[in-house]
Amino acid sequence: MATGLPSLDFHLALTPYTPADLPKSNPQLLEDFLKSTTARAVYLFGLPDHLEITLDWLKADPTRLLIVLEDDLGVIGAMQDQIAQFHSHPQIHFRYISGALDDELEECARDFPVDRIDLYSLPHKKKPKNLLLKLLRKTVLWHATFTESLQSHLLAKNTWESLRQWPKSCLVNNWGGLFEKIPVIICGAGPSLAPAIPQLKKIQNEALIIAGGSAIRALHHFGVQPHLAIAIDPNDREYDCVKGSVPYTTPFLYGSRLSSRVFELFQGPLGYIKTGTGGPLEAYFEDQAGITVPSIGPDMGRESLSVTTLAVSLAYFLGCDPITLVGVDLAYSASRHYAHQKASIDLEKLKAEKHVTDQLLWRKGKNGTRAATLTKWIMEAKTLSSYAKKHKDRRFIDASEEGLPLPGFERGSIELRGHYDIAKRLEKAFKGSKLPQVSSEELLQSLKRSSAFCGKLARGEGHSALHETELEEELAYKLLLAPIHRSLNHCFRHVSGEEKKWEYLREAAQAFLPL
Repeated sequence: MATGLPSLDFHLALTPYTPADLPKSNPQLLEDFLKSTTARAVYLFGLPDHLEITLDWLKADPTRLLIVLEDDLGVIGAMQDQIAQFHSHPQIHFRYISGALDDELEECARDFPVDRIDLYSLPHKKKPKNLLLKLLRKTVLWHATFTESLQSHLLAKNTWESLRQWPKSCLVNNWGGLFEKIPVIICGAGPSLAPAIPQLKKIQNEALIIAGGSAIRALHHFGVQPHLAIAIDPNDREYDCVKGSVPYTTPFLYGSRLSSRVFELFQGPLGYIKTGTGGPLEAYFEDQAGITVPSIGPDMGRESLSVTTLAVSLAYFLGCDPITLVGVDLAYSASRHYAHQKASIDLEKLKAEKHVTDQLLWRKGKNGTRAATLTKWIMEAKTLSSYAKKHKDRRFIDASEEGLPLPGFERGSIELRGHYDIAKRLEKAFKGSKLPQVSSEELLQSLKRSSAFCGKLARGEGHSALHETELEEELAYKLLLAPIHRSLNHCFRHVSGEEKKWEYLREAAQAFLPL
């Protein structure tokens, strides 16, 4: 197994260290840390002289991983015997961290896309600034990539349901400049939404009001109806956010990944947003329907994972100015999650959460106080800030009173400056041409052939290289199975199991068929 370290000949020639030169660390501290963490993968910053005490923790759960990061070639050279002793352990991995920190952490996140991680730094080590946060942010993206690949039949189910809505839907990507120079208010569900409610209730045609996800329920609770509701989350939680929250007639915008159950809740105008997030399957059907316009959202960058970031990109595309956020706290302001819920969050309990998206972190808030936030919210804040800085032709206003600061946004309040007949503009837009129905017959037949090829490979029938080549030429493989295959190759890279891999891929093909 590769250790991820420079060759011994290389670093031994550079370093004068001996084991006696190295500082002794306290093994009890590391042992206590391992007992307390709920993570499945632990990063050790610094190569300890007592690595053997981690073996019981690893043995207790074969899915646990230990990734040792070391930035000192001298330490690596002096501890070559320790490295040699453990480098073949299937749960222990060594990585040398040099000056190209971002690239090396990206590689770690790609190789270990685990859902729960933690970091322990040896007391004598000076770890790089925000090391844990950088690992979390990168792991969030890679974990999502691998999870979505291996469970892509669930996303495909959502895509099929979205396709059924196309004949009733307008293409939102044709609405460029629809609200040129008109203010937009994008609502979040954070505690800072509550103070803005009296003003939002008075707004009719002075500004476009957009709400997405949890903000739909929050506005409903306060008696405010947005002009546009947006939902994109592929999980069933999105259904719970929307159910009973808005009148059936509220105009509703969606992306292809949206949880299919949400469509049960809307009978009003529908708008499909081409976002470029549905992968090859989405692109195939959009091409079949002649949808060649650019996507909305990709300009936000890799970390744009929320409905709020999509709403901001949409508002810019519509020509809105200024673009104002309210209730987008991105933190547990006053230990609360949502404006419409009075219950406080138990922050002490959250400290034990090690899921990469939901780890509790503390950052400086807008008013100089410490703000309790999560990995995903920090990523969202950085995405929004970066976007605003790149688009200086518009004004971006943060009207949320608390939470994380958004550099690039003005701190201010909701600004109104005229009447624009918002409802009439939307009515005209939704009367536009609808999307065509598309056919999946070609894909269906290709899936059947792909499943048969995977079965032959799993059973070792015939010429495997030929079957694999024929499989890779199938449309269904290119659209649906290739991402799963890549993820399986990654999962099986250290173990033998070709038959199991092909059987899993065959089962995946079978799972797509009834959809």
